[in-house]
Amino acid sequence: MDINIFKLLKSQTVEVFSLLLVMHDFATAKGLQNDVNRLNDYLDENGKIMSIADKQLSELEQTSHVYRLGLLDTINPL
Repeated sequence: MDINIFKLLKSQTVEVFSLLLVMHDFATAKGLQNDVNRLNDYLDENGKIMSIADKQLSELEQTSHVYRLGLLDTINPL
């Protein structure tokens, strides 16, 4: 898989998280408890997506590192 897809997903997730926090603060200040509860759910879901993106990035970076090492192993004997 392309690592750039997950980098983009992570960056977009961070931006959405920031927006959700602003909305959460506004709803809290206005006493809109139903909206606060929904935003809490959205923040939780956003955190799960961030976790998935981080895990995939970590795995892809490790795989990329292994492929580079494998390439060097094949070049050295030549």
